[in-house]
Amino acid sequence: MEMDVYARLGTQTLPILMYGMGNGAEKVLAALSAHGISVSDFFASDEFVRGQSFMGKKVLSYAAACEKYGDFAVVLGFGSDREEVLQRFAALDSVHGLYAPDVPVAGDEVFDGAFYKAHEAEYAAARAILADAASRAMFDDIMEYRRSGSVRPLLRTKRCHWSRDARMPRKVRCYADFGAYRGDTVAKMLEAYPGMETVFAMEPDARSFARLQQYCAGLSQSVQLACAAAWSEEGVLRFCGAGSRSASLQDASFALSHTEKATSVPALSADAFLAGAAPDFLKFDVEGAEHAALCGAEKTIRTHRPTLLVSAYHRPQDLYDLPRLISSFGVPYRFYLLRDRSVPAWDISYLCTAEENA
Repeated sequence: MEMDVYARLGTQTLPILMYGMGNGAEKVLAALSAHGISVSDFFASDEFVRGQSFMGKKVLSYAAACEKYGDFAVVLGFGSDREEVLQRFAALDSVHGLYAPDVPVAGDEVFDGAFYKAHEAEYAAARAILADAASRAMFDDIMEYRRSGSVRPLLRTKRCHWSRDARMPRKVRCYADFGAYRGDTVAKMLEAYPGMETVFAMEPDARSFARLQQYCAGLSQSVQLACAAAWSEEGVLRFCGAGSRSASLQDASFALSHTEKATSVPALSADAFLAGAAPDFLKFDVEGAEHAALCGAEKTIRTHRPTLLVSAYHRPQDLYDLPRLISSFGVPYRFYLLRDRSVPAWDISYLCTAEENA
């Protein structure tokens, strides 16, 4: 079997330097350490160096790293969807070789060769249900990236927000957004579907919810909001890293690391929140709680067969677990895979359309 990213780094004869610092870098370092790989130094873009230190080491500029080490391999410690940063990644890859291990946004399961081998058949089953060649090609690029750590498969993705995808439904009247943040996706949907009549939106982070309320106050549509997390049932969850890319929702049994801080947030099922309404589009981007949130929407999904847009990048198993769960609800969905342009493989979503909503 082809070597995974950790095996490739383990056989690296050049010094390994990490580009970037912060929470993402700490997660990558933990994954490297678990596979017996150490990093010699850290560097950052010139505008971020400014005498910074990280993990007890002075953060170098790129020029200083080149002067100190000459040639070296680079491990990426942060992510971006900004085009100028992606071009910087491509340039580093062409000069040094850039590795970007896929670490989980939520939970602690890391995608490596052992994980892939244990779940290879499940990944194959997920690929097999995809409805078009574009989705299968995207799936293959994601898996090539996850296995190799190379950024090149991700940079093949063209920039296109999911709201402008040609496979989206022709009309949406009632939209429900779980993980609505500050209303950015509500705004995108209203731009795409100006005839939309009703909006339901849930957001667990209090500061983001305040911005969501402010945005929705100016809408002419009927709007119902809840400051809560989407879950399988009513309860209380831990919200870690609110407002960041590393944010995650966990139940009370989840053990926090010594560096993590969490706030308690109320949880509510989609079925309870919608209270018998008939949405024709449900969007879930709920920081690693997508499986539980979908379970909490099962009645609505079975009854009304809405189009679904479900984030599938927070955990390595999301790519096969979520379509399997949705298929178990008995609605004959067509599954498409969407992803905007970023490194690492953020913003992966399943678009699930029923025949009558196409």
